Amino acid sequence: MNRHRETKEQLLPKGWFVSDAEKAIQFYNELQRELPKGHILYRKEVCVIAHRGATDDILCQHKDDKTHFTVIHLTWSGKEEKGTDYPYVEYDGNFNDFLEYENRFLGNET
Repeated sequence: MNRHRETKEQLLPKGWFVSDAEKAIQFYNELQRELPKGHILYRKEVCVIAHRGATDDILCQHKDDKTHFTVIHLTWSGKEEKGTDYPYVEYDGNFNDFLEYENRFLGNET
């Protein structure tokens, strides 16, 4: 495991887990199946770095801007969603603001 990933794992809020390669691919593939044209992640290059254990939320890091993160709630429909509201965007911004979002709205400790 590289140093960057270890640091992120230590910083993840309670209930979030670093996605191993197999899980990351599984989540990424489902994300790609669900994304409709016009969604904020449509045709964006991202990698899944973490998932929330009790939900279908994934944390994506943008490849073109490593400081940009998006939390997506997958529907697991296995097909493209209708409209751009799904898969639902829980959060979009930088990592520190993601941590604050988790604390403020979900009550998790970092």
